[in-house]
Amino acid sequence: MYREPLRWQTHLGRWVTDLTANQVVLELCDAGAPVTASAVYKWVAGECLPRPEVAMHLVEISRGTLSFADIYGQRLEVSRSPLETREAHARAVGA
Repeated sequence: MYREPLRWQTHLGRWVTDLTANQVVLELCDAGAPVTASAVYKWVAGECLPRPEVAMHLVEISRGTLSFADIYGQRLEVSRSPLETREAHARAVGA
C-alpha cells in the first residue's frame, strides 16, 4: 500500500506507524476485538471507522495516547488539505 503522507501524519496514523498495523491487530484480538490489518489501514485512510467497542479498545491499548476524537476525527483530518493539516498540527503542539 502506498503511504499517502497526509493520512500517516495524523495522530492515529503516527500511532499505527509506531506500533505497526499487524501489532494493532494482535493487540485488538487479545482484547477480544478481532479485526484485520485491512480494517486498520482503512481506518487510517479515513475510508471507514471502527465500531465504538473497537475504538474503546484502541484507546485502552494506546494507554490514553489516542482519544475517541483522534479515532473518529481521522476521516476529517485525511480530507483536509496539507496546509490545513500543518496549521492544525502547529496549533496542537503550540508552535
